[in-house]
Amino acid sequence: MSENGFTSASPPKVRVYISIFKRSSRACFGICIKWFGHDIFAAGWFGDQKPNAQMIALDCALAAIEQSGIDVQVEAIFRTEYIMQRLSMATTRKIAEQHGILSRPMVEDKDRWQDVALRVIGANVKIRMALSEEEQKQLNVIDRKLEDRFYEDRDFRYSLRPIEPTIDLPEVTPG
Repeated sequence: MSENGFTSASPPKVRVYISIFKRSSRACFGICIKWFGHDIFAAGWFGDQKPNAQMIALDCALAAIEQSGIDVQVEAIFRTEYIMQRLSMATTRKIAEQHGILSRPMVEDKDRWQDVALRVIGANVKIRMALSEEEQKQLNVIDRKLEDRFYEDRDFRYSLRPIEPTIDLPEVTPG
């Protein structure tokens, strides 16, 4: 057994579903973390570019999981695979910069993209597109919750600053 109570054979799998939609020139994101029998939902928005919102959503989910202190295998599921291309580009640029090769920024927050990309690699996060009907249904549920939040929560809809949620995961009892 490891210090967190789980066997060291393979860490438990945690799925993170991330869905994005654009409303009122805002790229809104919904996150659902499947955390040991709990569905933890969070929503936010970041700028007007969907890829940047995907990165921020992934960053928020990873931060919550890292904060838990529990060793898990994260599988992040998106509606498209575009984020994989952006994370790959960010990693390549970071490596190039470490060797003195500079290039123009690819996004508004190049450093943050690179940080997230390196954390994804370091934690061996599996990123993929939703393929099954069940995964598509899960993303549709997130979309509905996200739209409800957007249209029913005036503070969310009219916030002048991007909303990056802090996600608190419930403590779990290993066993």
